[in-house]
Amino acid sequence: MSMSVQEAIRARRTIKDYRPDPVPRQLIDAVLEAAAWAPNHHLTQPWRFIILEGVARLPLAELRRALKRRELQEKGLPADQIEAEAAESGAKLLRAPVLIVVACQQVGDEIRREEDYSATAAAIQNLLLAATELGLGTFWTSGPIAVAPETNALFGLDPSDRIVGIIHLGFPAESPSGGRRPPPPTRWIEPREVPKLIDRIDRLVAGTRP
Repeated sequence: MSMSVQEAIRARRTIKDYRPDPVPRQLIDAVLEAAAWAPNHHLTQPWRFIILEGVARLPLAELRRALKRRELQEKGLPADQIEAEAAESGAKLLRAPVLIVVACQQVGDEIRREEDYSATAAAIQNLLLAATELGLGTFWTSGPIAVAPETNALFGLDPSDRIVGIIHLGFPAESPSGGRRPPPPTRWIEPREVPKLIDRIDRLVAGTRP
């Protein structure tokens, strides 16, 4: 399969139903290489990828089930409801044959951390588009499991590392369709606005209201 970038952008969809077929290692390597070409300031390459396929997915699924169980117990729900909902929560991480945990190293000052987080998100988008071009389905998810400190500890990540997403990857068993809502209005700065904007700068830098 081959498609242009524009075609891949429009063809990409969130996939939640996958065939059980394993994903060849060369395809996983290909999407990771595409991810690594994302723009990153000063080539910090802040992303870290953890690949879980087959039985390697089970610890993360079990952690999600345990965390969900703890959450529901704190709400005082009936035991049978707790176990049913916790089991369902864990099982959601087993629907795709491959999971990719994408973490971002958080070092330096606030600006560096924000740049590195944005770069990691861009790397994920590269990964999703490359997967689409290769005929693979993806699902970028995060939620409580991504921000839980137990997840960092489970995989030996630094406590300061930020998990930006857990990517489900596999051959899709569904073909979802659908478009996008119209985008919000775009603002174009007109030439006539430029003098007024420049005049506003000194007051902004001085901390006074324009």
